[in-house]
Amino acid sequence: MTSKRPGDDYLPEPNWKLIAIYFTFFVWVILVSYTRNFPLFIIPFAVVIVGALVYIAVNFNTMRHPKALRHLFRGLAALKRNQLDTAQAEFDEAIRLYPGYATAIANRGVIYARKGQIEKAIEACTQAIQLQPKLATAYRTRAAAYLSKEMADEALADSNQAIKLQPLSAFAYLIRGQAYLQKKSPQEAIPAFARAARLKRHDAFAHMGLGTAYMNADQSEKALPEFDLCLRLNPQNALAYNNRGYANLKVGNVEAALADCNQAIKLDPKMVFAYDSRGETYFVMGRYEDALYEFMRANDFQPDHAFSIAGQAVSYFMLAQTDKAKLKWAQLVALDARYQDAGFFESEQRPTKALVDGVRELAAAIDMRAAEG
Repeated sequence: MTSKRPGDDYLPEPNWKLIAIYFTFFVWVILVSYTRNFPLFIIPFAVVIVGALVYIAVNFNTMRHPKALRHLFRGLAALKRNQLDTAQAEFDEAIRLYPGYATAIANRGVIYARKGQIEKAIEACTQAIQLQPKLATAYRTRAAAYLSKEMADEALADSNQAIKLQPLSAFAYLIRGQAYLQKKSPQEAIPAFARAARLKRHDAFAHMGLGTAYMNADQSEKALPEFDLCLRLNPQNALAYNNRGYANLKVGNVEAALADCNQAIKLDPKMVFAYDSRGETYFVMGRYEDALYEFMRANDFQPDHAFSIAGQAVSYFMLAQTDKAKLKWAQLVALDARYQDAGFFESEQRPTKALVDGVRELAAAIDMRAAEG
């Protein structure tokens, strides 16, 4: 699943200590005003003054470096405009002026993550966390970096900590959901994506994630409306078309599945999954030559892609080209010996029943030939 980029939903870190003090003082002033006839018009001035004093006290280290703070805000503005080099230069300058500036270091990690420099992103966020252990931005960004390295357990731990620190961060819930998907735990991913969707109702990524989790949990009927909403919010999302197509295929809407696969490929002609989905759709329709062609195209883009190799093997078998089918299946087993068991293909790839049946027939035929040999 395509994820949001770190920093896409940047929010200034809420200072819960400041908020608690501020709220307590406000309640105290209200109570005093009612019990001692304290003039109500004084309340706004008192709240502002005390709030300013508390803010200065809590953020004293940052306030001592106003130039660093100015460069931080310039960097954040550039980051929102996706001007990565400009943003990095601003964050670097903020850190030069104030070497312990954890927020600037964490946002430099965001830049590294956007540029694909994942190890540097992890290193920067780790440094920021060491300086300021309650910096949610650093945990969110490091979680996304871990996710890109398929380190799902680490990503899950960091996203959980980010949520603990900033409970209203939709991005943190998205990362949690994606981590569960990587761990092949779609049932646990569903509430994470659902929470992200409630926090940001018009976030296409949240609905995309929720739909994918439902689909992977074999609840394709629930997945379809989520993909519909995702595509209304972002009609150019090729992966959403592909996933909706696959969900349609799972519930028997074959023509709708084919239309979605076609649109996914139109938007992203190099998407391997879309050719796989279209190949499987043709297979379900009994158009085995078309299915074989699509699986071969997917394999051209990614030669070691297990699903497309298996799809070719089964398509050859259905076309009565058993020798070619056996060679392709041997290629699949060479990638991962567990594919000798047809049941592993079913649990690992979650294909349609038609493809599962074809795989089982092929495996039985290969076993029979081996016994005769």
